[in-house]
Amino acid sequence: WVFRFSIEAVARIVGVSGTLFHTDWRLALVTCTVIPVMAAANRLYSRLLRDNAIKVQDSLAKANAVAQEVLSCFRIVYSFANESFEYGRYHKEVTKNFNLNVKQAVIDGVYYMFVSTFLMNTLVRVVIIGYGTKLFFAGEIDFEKLSRFVFFQDMLQNWCNMLFDSFSNLIKSSGASSHVFDILNRRPEHEKARVQALGVQALGHKRKGSVVFENVHFCYPARPKDLVLKGVHFEAEAGKTLAIIGKSGSGKSTIIHLIENF
Repeated sequence: WVFRFSIEAVARIVGVSGTLFHTDWRLALVTCTVIPVMAAANRLYSRLLRDNAIKVQDSLAKANAVAQEVLSCFRIVYSFANESFEYGRYHKEVTKNFNLNVKQAVIDGVYYMFVSTFLMNTLVRVVIIGYGTKLFFAGEIDFEKLSRFVFFQDMLQNWCNMLFDSFSNLIKSSGASSHVFDILNRRPEHEKARVQALGVQALGHKRKGSVVFENVHFCYPARPKDLVLKGVHFEAEAGKTLAIIGKSGSGKSTIIHLIENF
């Protein structure tokens, strides 16, 4: 809906702006004098809002991680009488998230106060009425055109406010989704050579065939002396199903992780 309202707002702003220039080009130029100031304000606002939106998402993720960690291991926390410490960790992250949300609200308030209230509602309206009154008494514009111009300028202001709302929501969404794209675009830390050194035959995008384990030995870095896989050998042919059966801890999940290059 953000893009739908943005497209609609832009189309209506262009149409209303054309009507303003058709009504009186001098008053229309006066209306456009605030565009450079609004552009500078929008640039500063977008940078501040996006950076803060990323921090808000990070702080919320850390608070949720602390809560999930404590709740999943509550018996351990309780056995060590560590409730106060864990409460302090969670309170710290929640307070940080609250302060960042307050900062975001302040940024929004200052932006709308300056751009919408001061520039659009007050400054531009006063200048238009003052300059239009001067043109009216000079006989260069009649009352009908002046009234029509003020009416369309008010419509232009309303659609500009809607565009500002869509712009704010879009900036917040882009900040929240930045980590998602980071995960999608990430690259493995290890090279294919290391995978092949473990005995796994890596399959390229253009290669088709069987998955083969030939005398695979594997251990986790944390326990280099404990071999999880000892001389594993099997072949999973394309289009066939292979069942890996074994007791708990025999390395079934490890085999799957190696195949997935995880």
